[in-house]
Parts: sequence; C-alpha cells; structure tokens
Amino acid sequence: MSATPKDLARIHVHGSSVRRDGRWVVPKELDVKVSGGSVTLDFTEAVITQPLLRITAEVRGGGLRLITTPGIVVDADDISLHGGSVKLPEPHGPGVPVYLRVEISGSVRGAGITAGPPPPPHRPRRTFWQWLRRAPRPPPSPPSAPGFGPLGDITEADVRR
Repeated sequence: MSATPKDLARIHVHGSSVRRDGRWVVPKELDVKVSGGSVTLDFTEAVITQPLLRITAEVRGGGLRLITTPGIVVDADDISLHGGSVKLPEPHGPGVPVYLRVEISGSVRGAGITAGPPPPPHRPRRTFWQWLRRAPRPPPSPPSAPGFGPLGDITEADVRR
C-alpha cells in the first residue's frame, strides 16, 4: 500500500452505505456527499500522513460517522444545519498529543454528523434454536481495547471484589 495521500478524494453516496476502515490512507481533503445513506470513516487503523484533514460534507437524509481515537480532534464550526444534528466528542486532556485535526464544513439537512470512539462490542446473540430451547445467553466478550470496551479500564480483579 502506498502511503502517499491523494490531494482530493470523493465519496458520493445515494441510498446506500460506504465504510472506510482498516488500513486506508487518509487523503489531504475529502468531498463527501450523502443522500439517504451513510458514510463511516474509521480512523482507528488508518494511515495518517499529514496533521490536517479537510472534509467538505453535504449530508441530506443520511449520516456521516467518524470513528476516532485519542489524539484526533474534530472541528465542525463551519456547518450549516437545517433539521440535523452534529455530535462531537469532548476534547481529551491536555496531556494527549494531537496528531490529526479534522475540519468539517458544509451543510446538513435532516441528517446527522457524529464523531467519537468506536462503539463497544455487542453481546453475542442466541440462535433461534437456542432461544426456543431457552438456553442461557452466551457470556459477554471482553473489551477489545483499553478504555473503549463496555467496562472501560476495569480489570478482572476489580470485578471479583
């Protein structure tokens, strides 16, 4: 994989969903247009080569989700809202170095832009046959990363107390 970022990348979605996750090279600028669909940009394993990413977003009846980690700051001060919402994470403490700043500009109509840590893993579900036989639910899976799991930074020793 080439670590040279593109100057401009476009993601245009109409009635479907697009997800950028895993090891993908973050471009210098993103043009995102969503109409009745969703776009998810996962920065947890992304290859980040520059300190600034500019996103021009036009979101109508859909959603734009940015999955971030500590050290990524999201700024959405230049957004025009019309029946939509923007939810950004609280800034991390002063000891966390910022290695990527994401600036979002554009418009949101009847849609939402959210940013934050990855959601906790879902508890495994029973199959229909297990449910029918009233088998007990499977135990919850352990947190995948410190601070991002359903139990946060709690260890097994804390649970036993």
